[in-house]
Amino acid sequence: MPKSELLSCVGQQVTLSPIRINDDGEGVATLEGVTIFVPHLLPGEVANVRVQSAGRSFLRGEMIERLGTESKDRVHPPCSVFGQCGGCQLQHLSYRGQLLHKQKVVEHHLRRSLRGLPAIENLQVQPTIASPSPYGYRNHVQIPVRYDGQKDKLLFGFYAPSSHELVPTEDCWLISPRLMLLWQAVRKGMETWPRELKAAIHHLHLREAVATGQQMIIWAVQAEYEKVVEHIQKFYQNLESSLRKLLTVGINRTSHETDRPNSRRADILAGSSWIEEELLGVRFRLSAESFFQVNSAQAEQLYRHVIDRLQKHSATRLLDAYSGTGTLSLLLSPYAKTVVGVESVRASVENARQNAEINHIFNVQFIEDTVEHWLPRQISDNDSFDTILVDPPRKGLHSEVISAILKANPQTFLYVSCNPVTLARDLRPFAENGYQITSVQPFDMFPQTSHVECVVTLVRKVVTT
Repeated sequence: MPKSELLSCVGQQVTLSPIRINDDGEGVATLEGVTIFVPHLLPGEVANVRVQSAGRSFLRGEMIERLGTESKDRVHPPCSVFGQCGGCQLQHLSYRGQLLHKQKVVEHHLRRSLRGLPAIENLQVQPTIASPSPYGYRNHVQIPVRYDGQKDKLLFGFYAPSSHELVPTEDCWLISPRLMLLWQAVRKGMETWPRELKAAIHHLHLREAVATGQQMIIWAVQAEYEKVVEHIQKFYQNLESSLRKLLTVGINRTSHETDRPNSRRADILAGSSWIEEELLGVRFRLSAESFFQVNSAQAEQLYRHVIDRLQKHSATRLLDAYSGTGTLSLLLSPYAKTVVGVESVRASVENARQNAEINHIFNVQFIEDTVEHWLPRQISDNDSFDTILVDPPRKGLHSEVISAILKANPQTFLYVSCNPVTLARDLRPFAENGYQITSVQPFDMFPQTSHVECVVTLVRKVVTT
């Protein structure tokens, strides 16, 4: 259908029933042969829908009213701003339904990418491993802040989908109960701040270490830096001593134009410069800038799975690409003679080296460099690894990284992915070049959202003559 005809559909009210849910958790239906996406509408349900907008070859709709029987997988979302806030996409879907949906998403993309290859014949995606807690699991959150000058009121909340429009709220069902209490304390403490200081706050970073109970607050400010520092220090001193003992507070500058913190590190004003978490018996020091999995309990399950996979395929020299603060490198150190972690973020590399030191782990080396730059050069120098683990960002692996891994020809290749689309794309070259997919295991690291984590194990095929 031409774009002009699609545009003519905008504003129409139609009756639809979706056939499936897409990667973003939206119901997928058809209108006169054109795909239309409808948030919060589940397969098997019928609804009156208003066509809101037209893309190049699709439509988007808004559910006005459900008709008839609702899906057996529909549940009542507990959050009062679900559907307005962009943080969650699946609160209306039962947790059993979420796990099944994420398994199907991973399988759909793998089968589509591997079509025509022998690897698809025995492909089996395991059921998604559930998070120990479907709510209250986040150990880290960024909370945007806006100041309403007319009412002299600070507004905290989260952004609407695909925008920087603030949806005000005073709670979040995803963050841990202890972080919720910390947020309430910050909100109350800032009520008496002068107007110009309230207006200077752009967002808050809250973080906690589940194992130790330590917490961190970083205020991101756009102006009035020195005055805000004074009020943060007063806030800290007014807290009970039991809270101060476990709390780190700091400040960072941010730019309204970029909506991102500056690259400079946060200035720590009180407390330790890091908080300490523990996973599977290994301690990790986390600075304000450190990347760390937001769901500690589920991260342990994922890491146990990776360890189990590695134990089944003995490793001598292991490469951990995109190693972050060294979590997997250190956890895997007992199962390889040597581990090399490569990470481009300096603060994360420094954290990783500190973490190795405090845990008395001496067979791990951390290198500050991009994987895209370091790995092809290293493989060209005939530096070999019999096991390679990658945990890349959502964009997946660069083609040069894939080529370098294939050239290294490791016996075992493990891919930890947060994006099933790029995961499926990246696996095809390995399936075409002598690697067999032996395990595909999704993990629900982010319940109530459309995101899914996945660990894929590949083993080099033995060539028989």
